[in-house]
This record gives sequence, C-alpha cells and structure tokens, in this order.
Amino acid sequence: MTKIMWVGGSTAAGAAGGESVVDRRLLAELRNYDITIQAFNPPPVGGLRKSLNLLSGKPLYRATFYSSKLVQLFQREIERTRPDIVLISWEPFDFLAEHTKLPKILLAHNVTSDSLLQIFPSSRVSQCFAHLHRKWESRIYGRDDILAVLCLSERDETLIKEISPHSATRTILPGSPQSLEATDGVVIREVLVSGTYEWYPKRRDLKRFLEELRALGGSSIPLLWDHPPPLELKHLVAPILDVPVASRTNAGIRVGLVPDRFTAGFKLKVSHYIASNCVVASYCDVSHDFLSIKDHEIFIRRIYSANQILEIFSDLEAMDHNELGSRFKDFQDACAEKFQWRRGAEVITDIVNCLRI
Repeated sequence: MTKIMWVGGSTAAGAAGGESVVDRRLLAELRNYDITIQAFNPPPVGGLRKSLNLLSGKPLYRATFYSSKLVQLFQREIERTRPDIVLISWEPFDFLAEHTKLPKILLAHNVTSDSLLQIFPSSRVSQCFAHLHRKWESRIYGRDDILAVLCLSERDETLIKEISPHSATRTILPGSPQSLEATDGVVIREVLVSGTYEWYPKRRDLKRFLEELRALGGSSIPLLWDHPPPLELKHLVAPILDVPVASRTNAGIRVGLVPDRFTAGFKLKVSHYIASNCVVASYCDVSHDFLSIKDHEIFIRRIYSANQILEIFSDLEAMDHNELGSRFKDFQDACAEKFQWRRGAEVITDIVNCLRI
C-alpha cells in the first residue's frame, strides 16, 4: 500500500476556504483506493517572522509559513512516517519541495504570479511581486523530482506550461455538488451570494458590487446569503436588502453572483450555483472550463455592472419557461458529468501507480 504525506491546510468540517474544501473532498475520494494518507498541516508564522521572510526574498504567501523550524518538523515527520510520495496541496507550502528528496506531486490551487496581476492590476508593487513569483514558480515547477503539477483549471495548466514548459502538468477539475430538484424554468428575481469573504480582495470586490447595487436603489435585486455578509459591509446591506439564509430549494431559476473581479484558480461557487439552479453572473471570466458544454453562454454570464443582472433576468424571462427549464437541466447534468471529485482522485492514483511500476 502506497503511503502519501499530504501537505495541506486544515480539512476540518468547519474549514470553509476553497483550499480546505478541495483537500477535504479529494482526500475523501482517495480513501477508496489502495493508498494511506498521512496529513501534515503547516502552521503560519508570526507577523515579525513573515516580515523578515519577505525582506529576505521569500515569495508572498510562502512567507506566511516559511521557517527553519517548520522545515525541520517536516523532515522529522517524513523520517517518522516514511511516506513513498509527498503531495503538496496549495502553493504557499511548495517551498517544502526543496527540503525532501522523495518524489513529489504539487497541487496548485492558483498560479500566484498571474493572480497577483489579476487582483491588483494597476499596482507596480504587485508587478514586482509577480515577477519574483514567476521566477520562483519556474524553478519549483521545473524540478526533476516533481512527478506532476496538478491544476484546478485548464487555464492554470496553460499558464504553468508557459512558465515551466518541461513540467508534467495535469488538470483535475473540482467536483460539482449534488443538484437540487429539477428546475421548472420559472425565473425568480433573486440573487444568491455564496461563500465567505474574509480574504481582502474578495471582500473589496463584494463591497464594490454592493455600492453599485445601492446606487441602483438596491431593492430591485433582493439578495440571498448562505453565509452572513461581512460585518464591515452590513451598512451596505441591511438598509436596502432583505437578507435571509439561502435555505430555499425552490425549483425556480435564480442568479448566482461571483463578485470577484479577478480570474484565479477555479471558482468553486460557480459549480455550487449551477447545482443550486442558478444562472451564474460573474465580474470575472469563469467560462474557461465550461466552454465545451452546450449553452454555457446562456447560463454563465460575464458582467461589468450590477445593472446587467437585471438584463440577465429579462433575457431569461423572454424564453419559454419549459424550454428554459429543459435546457438548464441538460446543462446542469453535463456539468455534473464533467466535474467529479472521483476523477481528480483517479489522476492522483494513476501517478502513484506509475511510480510503483
């Protein structure tokens, strides 16, 4: 039985970050194979250590975790558990690839050099950090002892191939949640806002959307939330919007909002919205992994202002609701077929099995 040391963040049931969701679901699938998993969860360093790391040239995000004590702990854990392979899930931990001679698989949730430019497009500081990260990524992803660099989106795999042309890359698309009951095609003028917004760039973009909405008179687009909105933004929400917990499973079609204005990794909330009978309205381009699916241009929309959500509702209402319901169900089923956690686990086991031969 092959032993994998899985280096990643918390996979506790309450951990809601995208990296935790991905790890939790892939680990659950891997239990169905002839593999033993030993988890290793690096803790973050303190603020002073992080600042010193940045000053010494450690890349952003990696600086949040790097320390010589962590490296020693990692190496002692390898000696204790004797894994066959180390799988490093999440790019802030990839510096550990330089501190073991064991074969390694990297699971890149984002391509940091690209996401920095996406998140802060006009910042010269961001451009400098992106340049530093690109050099780091080229070195890490191109190491001879990296069996594969796994990506969560086809776009990210293309980016990594450009950065490190000789690296072995594979895309493992995150799975789709269980769909709600089939929609009846009746359009409900409500917008679902899913996910948490603790990370500043996401909270910043949500604030911009809420400010746009307020300028429109807000009440024309009721919002549903599956997590409470950030406290600092409640002044933009409470006066103009009804904010119930989104627990309804009505078979009608709503709109699901992606307020992020940056394309990075795979937006898990896109699959969540589709499974929840929502047409996706996104401020960034999330269509890359859906281009092969019929009617993606109807059910995944790029928007540039809150006012365009009203246009989406009008477009949908202009369709015959029986046809709309039927076409959305076909789209939903095609997404469920393409996006499966099982397939990601199969890719990992295929790589492991090649090592055994």
